[in-house]
Amino acid sequence: MHAMMNWFASLGLLLLAAASAGWSEQIVQGQQYGRWTVDNSPYRVQSDITVPRNERLIIDPEVNIVLEGNYYFIIHGWLTAEGAEGHRIRFSRPDSTQWQGIYFHDDSDSRSIVSYCNIINARIGLSLDFVSPLISYNNIYAQSTGIDCRRSDPEILNNEIFIGGGSAVSEARGINLVDGSDAQVLNNRRIEVVGGAGGQTIGIYVERSIPNIFGNWVEVRASGSACGIVLNRFEKAIVQRNLIRVRSQQEMVGIWALENSEGSTLRNNTILILGSSCNAVGLLIGRSSEVIVLNNIVVGNGGSAGINSTNGAVHRSSGYNDFWGHSLAYIGNWRGNHDIYADPLFLDPQEDPQDVNPDLSYRITWNDYPDGDDQKSPCIDTGHPGYQDPDRTRSDMGKTPFEQYQEDDDTVRVKTPVQLESFDLFKAFPNPFNYSLSISIYSANSGAASLEAYDLQGRRSAAIWNGFANRENLQLTWTPQSLPSGEYLLVWRQANQTLKRKALYLP
Repeated sequence: MHAMMNWFASLGLLLLAAASAGWSEQIVQGQQYGRWTVDNSPYRVQSDITVPRNERLIIDPEVNIVLEGNYYFIIHGWLTAEGAEGHRIRFSRPDSTQWQGIYFHDDSDSRSIVSYCNIINARIGLSLDFVSPLISYNNIYAQSTGIDCRRSDPEILNNEIFIGGGSAVSEARGINLVDGSDAQVLNNRRIEVVGGAGGQTIGIYVERSIPNIFGNWVEVRASGSACGIVLNRFEKAIVQRNLIRVRSQQEMVGIWALENSEGSTLRNNTILILGSSCNAVGLLIGRSSEVIVLNNIVVGNGGSAGINSTNGAVHRSSGYNDFWGHSLAYIGNWRGNHDIYADPLFLDPQEDPQDVNPDLSYRITWNDYPDGDDQKSPCIDTGHPGYQDPDRTRSDMGKTPFEQYQEDDDTVRVKTPVQLESFDLFKAFPNPFNYSLSISIYSANSGAASLEAYDLQGRRSAAIWNGFANRENLQLTWTPQSLPSGEYLLVWRQANQTLKRKALYLP
């Protein structure tokens, strides 16, 4: 008897300890709003989840959401799923089978945030319809599409996206931007898409949209057709500072500008055609398409063409590219000037995707040997002379510029190449904006700095930021308080660096 009482007492103490340690769970179904906390985690989802219109669901860091069926997570209202580094939010199924994904409908709130989340084994990771949330620092593992945008202008920043992986996957896309999705797709560390033999496997697909695609690593592999970035019926899109690797045994294209695509810029990308296929093109310019092609490095596999513009037109200012390793440097009416055809001398050019280091691989090198027999990449300081790198030298070719500095005796020395997070030194998006403005600034110096907003009469309207900035890429947000609508001039000041950018506020 005493032994049994002691056992019950021990069990009671154990349950009390478990409760105090947060060992609990919640069964959730249907409509949900309010706050999901780590104390009640995991949340076991046993039906489709819906956040109603005008309601908000907040999910705290480290919350674990377990979907026990092939369910949707549907947002009509406002979702704030904001984890932190080392304290991620997790969406998954216990048996690693598929669930549908997170769907934002056209009546949901654009102030939604999905940040530092692990979204695992969804059919589509995030689906956006006429809504523009912030999507940043997530790990997304999906079967068909990572982020699907329709009529949406989200900020897609610093994510890792992994799509497909099975031979049965025929149509796979990392990011899909269609029907006026003028998104900011910036500095995503990995967009990796693996497809099967049928259909097309595409890293980023754009149709009738004007996105800014900047600073991303795009990796596409397939048994069938593989393409890094597809641009279809678009105008004035910007594709720059991306690293694109494509591998297939059938058909490969690095960047494909399909028909009726005009006025867009392909600048400072590094494109690698891998695999054994001879049906391969680095840059394919389609019918009735006119684009600007500048400062790119396009590396082939021996049987590829560097650029094919048979039916398309390339803007007269194009040129200053490196087409290396192709059986044909160009096909068609290519009019690029000052192109070169030389080994770019990459640092750590790994072919196995498992061995690739995104922070080091495929940078151009300049080896300064003691005997004076330097190895300088032919892509250093040979880009278009109308552009400058952040080190104030003439632009280099390819994704990542090589940093140089000046000695007192006016001799040039070189440093180890550094990761460049933003080539455009001062970016503001979305623009126009109606609630908050995301601002990206490359600080070229170290020291005190400020960011201020002025109206068109030159009066200071807001002090947005003051502080100490190292040589880095700063991410700031401005939410105007009690200011009228109109155009404002943003001014960044630091030492001898002054940058300006206009922004249109339409509350």
